[in-house]
Amino acid sequence: MLSKKYEQLGAEAVRLTWKVPGVKKVYNEIQIANSGVWDLTRDSWITAQLKTKVTFDKEIFAINYAIETVNGTVYLIGIAQNMAELNRVKGHARAISYVRKVVSHVRLKNEGLQ
Repeated sequence: MLSKKYEQLGAEAVRLTWKVPGVKKVYNEIQIANSGVWDLTRDSWITAQLKTKVTFDKEIFAINYAIETVNGTVYLIGIAQNMAELNRVKGHARAISYVRKVVSHVRLKNEGLQ
């Protein structure tokens, strides 16, 4: 019963997002999980490690990326200078312990915004 309630809340969040003026695309990455303190700490640790790696990698324009981790899934959002840069960021993410999956919502700079 509780799961159904959360599914309805997720659907409502997506519906409300579509109502915002200017929204052209909605990514539904909502996760329902019973996370504990250890899971939240691990996710924060993963995010901090990746942000550090990306920041100190001279071949990555780090300011163009937002990075979040939820339940071991790393979410990348931003604009990559090129595919090689994006692949470096993904590679750094995959090399971190406890990363289960990497989801990229990164656009390439030369593709432009749609």
